[in-house]
Amino acid sequence: MEELKPSFEAKYVREYGVHQFEAIDGTPITAISEPGWPKFCESFASLPQTGGYIVSPELITDPDKVLEIPEHKDEILDDIECAKEMSALQPHAYILLGTATFDNPFAQKPRNSLLILHRGKEVGRVNKRFLLSSSEQEVFEGDVSEAPTRLPKLGHAAIICSDLLMPSRYGMDSYGFINPVARTLLVSSKWASPLIDGMKVTDERFKNPLEIQVGQFFESFPNLQEIIMVDRAASETGLQPFNAHFKRAS
Repeated sequence: MEELKPSFEAKYVREYGVHQFEAIDGTPITAISEPGWPKFCESFASLPQTGGYIVSPELITDPDKVLEIPEHKDEILDDIECAKEMSALQPHAYILLGTATFDNPFAQKPRNSLLILHRGKEVGRVNKRFLLSSSEQEVFEGDVSEAPTRLPKLGHAAIICSDLLMPSRYGMDSYGFINPVARTLLVSSKWASPLIDGMKVTDERFKNPLEIQVGQFFESFPNLQEIIMVDRAASETGLQPFNAHFKRAS
């Protein structure tokens, strides 16, 4: 019986810090994988001038515990303004900033967002759609818009963490939430977030589902060639982040 070949190759960088990836079209991807906002700012300040994208983990401006986010609204808004100022220091790059956002007049709750910042301004936004945990559902409102989320460069797209589960739950369509011609997908995540009290925390507990969902994404989007993930882990897990570059197997 012929052995099935894996649908993708995975290169992990399981540590915090600044990590450099290169997309298949040559676009530089600077991953600032840090556990929280102060370390993110410190790492950003030390960056040389770069282009392409500078990507943060999910909710990097926010407190570690999701349920505490609403009471920290003012600090989060200050951090967003700070990030805009920081983006002006890297005029050739787009910053993808993971943060709660509070400015949607049609939403009663904040959204879990990825802001696209360039030269001191917000030029786009990706909102998380699939709220997996009960604490997320309590704090945030999901975005069920059918418009694909697009990045400034053709062939690039971005999503947030558990939206990696969308293809396996909703099929090829997945509400059209990424551009179907995208070849590079950037993922801002806080992947190792325990969802069930008392469940044993191990690498396999998070790595195995991650690789299953990555495989589903490559299967659902035939034009997609790579997924680059910028991560941080929930502090209580004691795990290292799942920064990774997944490439479709040739």
